[in-house]
Amino acid sequence: MSASALSRIKSMQVSWAEKNHIATDSKGYTSKLASNLLFPINEKTLKNFREGDGNELGNKGKPSKMCALHSSSALAVNVFDYWRNKDASPLALALGIPAPIAVEAFEKKYPTGLRGNAPNLDVVIQTPAGKVAIESKFTEPYSKSKQTSTKFKDKYFANNQKLWLDVGLPKCQKLASDICDGRINFTMLDAQQLLKHILGLQNSKDKPRLLYLWYSIPGDESDAHLWEIEVLTKRVDDHIDFRSMTYQDLYSIISYAAPSEHQDYLHKLGERYFSDLTEWRI
Repeated sequence: MSASALSRIKSMQVSWAEKNHIATDSKGYTSKLASNLLFPINEKTLKNFREGDGNELGNKGKPSKMCALHSSSALAVNVFDYWRNKDASPLALALGIPAPIAVEAFEKKYPTGLRGNAPNLDVVIQTPAGKVAIESKFTEPYSKSKQTSTKFKDKYFANNQKLWLDVGLPKCQKLASDICDGRINFTMLDAQQLLKHILGLQNSKDKPRLLYLWYSIPGDESDAHLWEIEVLTKRVDDHIDFRSMTYQDLYSIISYAAPSEHQDYLHKLGERYFSDLTEWRI
């Protein structure tokens, strides 16, 4: 039996740490955040995470989630933070959005209108045509502990309210109801989280586009995940600008588009996350 996608990703990350003489604990966590990042973190990015409520930097004695080798937040920072004070035209080309662009924020909240914490969006990018919000996934789709349950919290349907329908999203409302009632079950894709993001984005004045950016590992698990992404894409409202992309495709395009001064960035990313793709680079 072949190794699971989760174990393959974690093994690859541990191998990277060992090759670079980075010490980790038995769970794959570095002792310092800087050890898990490929470049020094931008102060604006650090401020974004400090102001967030996802405990990515750790607090009250809890370890920093971003210190995990398999952290999706660390992956997003390693890919996007580099471009925060640079001409990000190669990134714009890879994302298929008009330049010039600016990496505006990490851990951005778009409130759903309900009490409690709004879900965090990993990255928000400003473009001449508006904003693009990115939900980043690394190991989550392949981890049983992260796979979705069949129900939303009661507050999303309390008093027979129809949150998505009220903001002009009847197809999203039907999908949310189907998930809540168990008529459809997503086991790889966190469809609930994406529907919450769509609700928050639709409530905002900016109405950013939503990109689901995920890490692909060849095999049945990635195929099942992709199939669920396609199911959700077909079932959200037609005017919602939702699309998905793999980190592998993003890296490949940046590799072809980026000028020579970005070769250190590409090399470090490739060595850590995309060793099977580095040979494609020019």
